[in-house]
Amino acid sequence: MANASNIITVFDNFRAEIDDHNDRRERLIKVSLPFYFFFTHLTSILSHQASRDITNLAKKTIFLLHRLVQEDEGRTDDGTATKRASQQAYTKLREIQDLYAKLQPELQGDRFWRYERQVSPGLQEYIEALSFAHYLEHGSLITFEEVQRTLMDSEGIEVCLIKIVPSWLYH
Repeated sequence: MANASNIITVFDNFRAEIDDHNDRRERLIKVSLPFYFFFTHLTSILSHQASRDITNLAKKTIFLLHRLVQEDEGRTDDGTATKRASQQAYTKLREIQDLYAKLQPELQGDRFWRYERQVSPGLQEYIEALSFAHYLEHGSLITFEEVQRTLMDSEGIEVCLIKIVPSWLYH
């Protein structure tokens, strides 16, 4: 009977680990779902909603930028309209940065890679919106380092690190 008890204990531990994984994955999906293709359950409900929230906010920001630029098209040539549009977009992008800050504990260490399919779609949309706003304000593309800085807290700690796999690993 001692062996059966040990086996049950081991399986209970595995069950707890798998439940934890599934819950984390779902929380991550909640925050970044349309970023869905990039990042792959801790607490199931939170992850899905967080992923969706990030994706939706990023898409709304992109639409906002398009709308504001089109509304001001032809009115002024001094660049104030595009700078005003980008400033409004940065306000929305801060909401996304706050969501990523809440996800930070879920993505520590190797968890980032385990859940990258859940987080990636939202991150992609965020970077697209950020790039568009940056281009409107500066007339140039945003650098990788600048994107990274937007994903750090006020103390310079990474909130959501973008992991880059060197191309030589693919060959």
